[in-house]
Amino acid sequence: MSQKSAETRLLLVDDDATQLQLLDISLERIDESFTFEQTSSCEKALEIISRWPFDCIVSNYTIEQD
Repeated sequence: MSQKSAETRLLLVDDDATQLQLLDISLERIDESFTFEQTSSCEKALEIISRWPFDCIVSNYTIEQD
């Protein structure tokens, strides 16, 4: 019997709020142990990962810069 870890931390990065919402919903349906942080900017993503560890980062390939 294998044990699952308590939670899997994911950082979602996309400048499209609708895509972030769809990713959140879809991934949560796959595994309820996923917990999410979301941001729409690369700069904010770098700030977030400097403060907290993540198991996985899911990012849009091209993000518009301000």
